[in-house]
Amino acid sequence: MDRMLNLDGFSFAGASLSIEAYGDSTNGDAPSTADTKAKMTAILGKRYYQQTKLLDLSKLGSDPDLLSMGVFNSTSTESKFFPALMKVWEMTWDSAAKRREAVESVSLADNQLANISVVTTLAQTFPDLKNLDLSNNNFKDSQALLAWRWKFRSLEFLDLTGSPFSADPTFKDTMLKWYPRLRVLNNIEVRTAEELAALKKTPIPVQGPYFQDESQIAENFVKAFFVGYDNDRNDLLNGIYDAHSVFSLNVNPSAPRAHQTGTAGWDQYIKKSRNLLKISHLPARMSRVFTGVQKIREVWDTLPKTQHPDVLAHPEQWLIECHPIPGLPDPSGQSGTGVGGLLIMIHGKFDEIHSNNQVETRSFDRTFILGPGGGVGGLRVLSDVLSLRAYGGNEAWTLETAAIPPPAAAAPLAQQQPPAPEGYGHPAPGKTDTQVQQEQLVLQMSAKTNMTLQYSEMALSSNGWNVESALKNFEELKAQGQLPPDAFLPVVQ
Repeated sequence: MDRMLNLDGFSFAGASLSIEAYGDSTNGDAPSTADTKAKMTAILGKRYYQQTKLLDLSKLGSDPDLLSMGVFNSTSTESKFFPALMKVWEMTWDSAAKRREAVESVSLADNQLANISVVTTLAQTFPDLKNLDLSNNNFKDSQALLAWRWKFRSLEFLDLTGSPFSADPTFKDTMLKWYPRLRVLNNIEVRTAEELAALKKTPIPVQGPYFQDESQIAENFVKAFFVGYDNDRNDLLNGIYDAHSVFSLNVNPSAPRAHQTGTAGWDQYIKKSRNLLKISHLPARMSRVFTGVQKIREVWDTLPKTQHPDVLAHPEQWLIECHPIPGLPDPSGQSGTGVGGLLIMIHGKFDEIHSNNQVETRSFDRTFILGPGGGVGGLRVLSDVLSLRAYGGNEAWTLETAAIPPPAAAAPLAQQQPPAPEGYGHPAPGKTDTQVQQEQLVLQMSAKTNMTLQYSEMALSSNGWNVESALKNFEELKAQGQLPPDAFLPVVQ
């Protein structure tokens, strides 16, 4: 530093050099960074209402504390103020999750905003905002708000009253198109809860997973594998992997994120990642395939500790499919055409636990090929491919349910709903797709006939699982008085 300062006053290329220390705080009037941060923290504290989760940033131009700081004295300081304020807010919280949960509503009313250029960072700080007040500003058209076109995907309430744009004939349609969960616009309901539910339906309804297991092999494997991976990877490797087992992992850093959350780096994975879109050099691709227990163990030992959700307690957080697969190598060498095995594809999430107790949630896809071998249960893992990405939620495989019709007029007798066992009619490990569909038909038949599940299943199975034929047969038997009393559910007064 001193040697550089000694060059002050020297001539270079015909001009005199002027060199001084950057950030020299000899001027007593210049506020320090710490002082500015402290003042902004105090301002945010006055404007944050914890009970209602509201951050009131209205009328900032007349805030006496901001005026005393000289924030609006120049265009330069004014443009830097709001991003700095958002940064101070972010630094107040020790995790992104707590920051998201702290605020549901923000008011930027009465700020004389002609566009959102100076406040655009609000969307990065509060991506999951539910309520936004932009009233009494000077937005003339949609272009003034364009930077937030793809932001605030959870926004339910938006107030733009007092802005010229509100009088535009396209205003309502534009805002409804921009914000898919918007329910109230300018204090008027523009979508009902039923309309929002209808919007969630996809052109091709989400179906349950295909799970064709054999003797519960895949079910038991899935139940045991992730418990072992979380608690004792070495024991897991010794139990079902062998010298020919192959493992690889790949990272997808550009996958969409749920809630637009930030994600920790991929440092512990990236050097082992075999993402073929990123790795094109053949030797590099080959070096990222790990064969045999020892090589796989060396990789697993470098990966962070994990905690997967309990597959039985939280089945909605998993999508598990299983398909029989023929032609796998016979470890005994007796079959030249190969032996049968199972292809298991799993999608879910896990918490990544670091040494400083920081927890990072990630989504994953894991594909196994299982075949007969000398491991636990006579199994071995032939192939294990782990794909990692930022947490993206489980909405993609959530089954769509039909809207519940409004209750009918009150009747003197009410039918009792069929008492179905827990999980009946829903996908689960060990259930085939056909079994799930049949259980759903049984529930439908029981609801229409008031018969027990047992008799409903008998009616359907004897009619080839054709609901229309089963109902017709039911009406005939009922008219002939051939159905015993215990075929029906009891009625309650």
